[in-house]
This record gives sequence, structure tokens and C-alpha cells, in this order.
Amino acid sequence: MNWPEHLLIGLLLGGAIAAFMGLSPFMIILAAVISGFSALAPDIDHDSSKVRQITDVSIPVFALFVSISGGCSGFSCTFEDWQGIIVSALAMVGAYMILITYFKPKHRGITHTIIIALLYGALIFLMSNFTFAIFALAGYMSHLVADMHVKVI
Repeated sequence: MNWPEHLLIGLLLGGAIAAFMGLSPFMIILAAVISGFSALAPDIDHDSSKVRQITDVSIPVFALFVSISGGCSGFSCTFEDWQGIIVSALAMVGAYMILITYFKPKHRGITHTIIIALLYGALIFLMSNFTFAIFALAGYMSHLVADMHVKVI
């Protein structure tokens, strides 16, 4: 299955779960987006996948945002703050590039397992909350089911 189909299934599933939970229209849309993106996540192990294209662009932006939020006090950053911010952001981007280049699993390998889906949901839970983790896990699992390639490990 290709990325548009995975995205559509994830969007519909996330929106349906949120609507069933009685969430607001804004939360239904947010749930659909989280679930839709998560439905693409298992294919991060494929070099030309849509999720790899997205993460290759968004990881540097995310790294810079995280570095700025941890390196500046208030709205003012000194030159020394910026040096630390740049080093921190480059370290995060470098770690991502090393992991994705040298430790990338084979396609439909470990990223297509229930264990990694649960770890992904746990990571989203740690970064946000239980509700978002449910939508992320639902999207991720929708990918595995749609591929008919569900493995435990």
C-alpha cells in the first residue's frame, strides 16, 4: 500500500475515534492529523517514503526549536546562548542522520511490529498526553493492519 492510502486510513480512523469520544471539532481534526501522520511512521525505514521526506525536513526545525527553548532565558538570547543552541541543534540533527543512515532497519522489519508501535505510543504519551498517544497508536497500527504485515517482534 502507498502513502496516500495509509494517510487516508489514518486520518479517517483518528477522526472517527475522536468523534466517538465526543471530542470538539478542533480535537477531531487534530486527532485525524496525529493519526494520519502516525499511519505513515512505520515506513521511516524506507529511504523514499513520505514520512522520511517529512522527517528529513522537520527534524532540523524541531532540533532548533528545542535548542532555543532550552538555551534562552525569556525572549533574549546572547551570542553565547546562540553558540550553545547551534551546537545542540546540530548534535540532534547529527544523531538523527547517524541513526537513519547506519542503523536503519530493513523495510518492513522492526518498524512493522507491535512492539515498536507500543513504544511509539509510549513516546507520544511522554511527549504529550494519553489522548494523543491513543491517536498515534491507532494510526501506527492502522498501517500494520493495512499492509497485512502485523508481527509482534
